Amino acid sequence: MIKLYRGIVDILVTQSRDMGVQFSKHIRGNLTNKAVEESETGSTGIWNMLLEIIFLVFGQLIFLVGLFIVASFAIVFFPLQAVWCGFMNMTNFRTAYNNIQETKPVSVEPKLDKNTTQA
Repeated sequence: MIKLYRGIVDILVTQSRDMGVQFSKHIRGNLTNKAVEESETGSTGIWNMLLEIIFLVFGQLIFLVGLFIVASFAIVFFPLQAVWCGFMNMTNFRTAYNNIQETKPVSVEPKLDKNTTQA
């Protein structure tokens, strides 16, 4: 169960980083077509900067909400799984399916040599 939650958190972290980089590249990509003076000091640069800040905060908000959901699931379901496993162990009930294959003895068929049959 730890691997499940750790994997979800890893996905959230990598997607959050990628989303922030993509937002920045997309918003800053429109600035390369214009003159440098207009994009850095003009009104276009200020609005693009505010747009980038808003989208980066939005990405971090999504990350925090996802992290909160994962943490709340972990807080709720770890104890429930422990209680469930404890109850099943007390009642000697096994929920896991173990496929036990019976090993059949290998029977070797006897073969006759051609030299011993002619006597």
